[in-house]
Amino acid sequence: MIALGSAPLRNLLGRHHRMAKRQSARKAKTAKAANGATVGYESVLWAMADALRGSMDAAEHKLVVLKDISDAFEEHHVDLLRDTLLHKLISGDMRAKDAERFAAHIA
Repeated sequence: MIALGSAPLRNLLGRHHRMAKRQSARKAKTAKAANGATVGYESVLWAMADALRGSMDAAEHKLVVLKDISDAFEEHHVDLLRDTLLHKLISGDMRAKDAERFAAHIA
């Protein structure tokens, strides 16, 4: 599972999840599958996707979501790199020039 490091992204997804969950709970009271099981999980996912997408085309929305996830991952990666290099510089395990070369190579 990808950890979403961005608080605004987590808040957005959480808000839409809660909204979709309420809508699904209303639908699930009346919807039953052929085997008698309550249908709800799929409808929650569709409701969340519809709420997030709004009037946007599904393919365009997919690109937006992937971009948001990519940005959150990159932000988390930069934070880890900064913390690792800072620790190595402070402890004396790495010199500043080596840290600069390492960061340039990674970026």
